[in-house]
Amino acid sequence: MSPKSYESKVINNSIAYWKFLKDASVETFMSAFTEFSVMITNPRITSLLVNVEMENAWGKDIQEIWIRTGDILDQSWVSKWAVVTKESSKELTIKYLIRGGGTKRKYDHFVSKTEEEAINWLRS
Repeated sequence: MSPKSYESKVINNSIAYWKFLKDASVETFMSAFTEFSVMITNPRITSLLVNVEMENAWGKDIQEIWIRTGDILDQSWVSKWAVVTKESSKELTIKYLIRGGGTKRKYDHFVSKTEEEAINWLRS
């Protein structure tokens, strides 16, 4: 069995955390999405943090997963979603996707280059 290309955990009993490693792929996102769908039903989870190190995490093949993630968040207790990425040139695309492709969402969102900044925002 090959190692997972992502990490997931709960921080402070309230932040669902996902980190997609450099070798992650569309299949990685699909596998993680299944796990995410279960984790996010916990009413203590009020925030989501996704740290993306993989290449082309905003490509056409993955965009639908980002939008579906927002759909699930709208049905949960999550009020904040932060994304960490070094790809600042993709910030408009990222914001578009985590806002649900232009759909009005109930959660606030934030894009950062550092995990520390994102966690501080989630805790504020």
